[in-house]
Amino acid sequence: EVVAQISKDILNLAPALVRNPGLLTKELAEAIVETGTRRAEFLDEIAQLSDETVEQLVKDLAGRTDLAKFMGSKKGGVRAWEVLIKDGDAISEAMRTDPANLEKLSRYIEVEGVDIVKLKSSFANTKDAQKWIDLKLPKSDLNDIYDLIKNDPTYTHPRWTPQHKAQRWKNYETGCANGQNTCLDFESWSNGFDGKIDLVTDINKAVDDYFDALGWICLIPPCRERFIPDVTAILDGNVITGGRRLDIADVSQKVAKEYKAYSSGKVYNSLDIRREVAMDKALLLSGQMNEIEWVFKGCVPSGPLNDALIEAGILIKLMP
Repeated sequence: EVVAQISKDILNLAPALVRNPGLLTKELAEAIVETGTRRAEFLDEIAQLSDETVEQLVKDLAGRTDLAKFMGSKKGGVRAWEVLIKDGDAISEAMRTDPANLEKLSRYIEVEGVDIVKLKSSFANTKDAQKWIDLKLPKSDLNDIYDLIKNDPTYTHPRWTPQHKAQRWKNYETGCANGQNTCLDFESWSNGFDGKIDLVTDINKAVDDYFDALGWICLIPPCRERFIPDVTAILDGNVITGGRRLDIADVSQKVAKEYKAYSSGKVYNSLDIRREVAMDKALLLSGQMNEIEWVFKGCVPSGPLNDALIEAGILIKLMP
């Protein structure tokens, strides 16, 4: 009776399997059995796929019993898997055949109710698939992470980690409440943030190239991404204490460089930028640094930022 009902459901809900019975492999059958009471829902998810995508699903399930069980038992598993398709991409295949990745992404989709089309486009354009998935955290998760790290210096955590994203989200929320920036919904902000992963990768390479061109001999490494802790500065009239991560810094010579390459063409005097200026000014005043230069590659500082840099004693270099 159960077999008969499954066969009936397949006929009604998964036309691709009817048109091509060869697609009904052992692994797909296992996934269907695992669905239990949500069998009709699972087959409906498959019915929404193109024949070509169903064929890809069957290929991915081949020899992967754990994936078949996950697909059958997890609501939204097929949808999460479909998001991670990139034709002919081995890394994408590894990502979408790992149940842990699908679990994370399906939870994000379910909790945030995101636009699947936009999500597919975002993944299709990323160059760092694993980092993209690792950052797909619901807003509630980011808020919980922030509660654990809210007393940490702003730049303690490496860029493009969950902790870094949590700090940036809280900064954005605060700026929105204070009228300092536009108030995008979380999904739009998150897509924008995650979309900069590749940009930062490119910028890091540009900074590496610039550092190499300087020809510095780094006596006290690292001279790239140098973190200086416990800097006390004045920001907007308030005393702040935290760390400053400098793009390039030679602490033995007390010389540092900050590298900016904004595609918008202009760097504005935002809260994060004002904090960097305040920290650099404090480093100069304390004697920890004798010279700090901000390098603008393909962009320029806004008028207020230009004035703030000059007032702080920071050098400005413009590069085409």
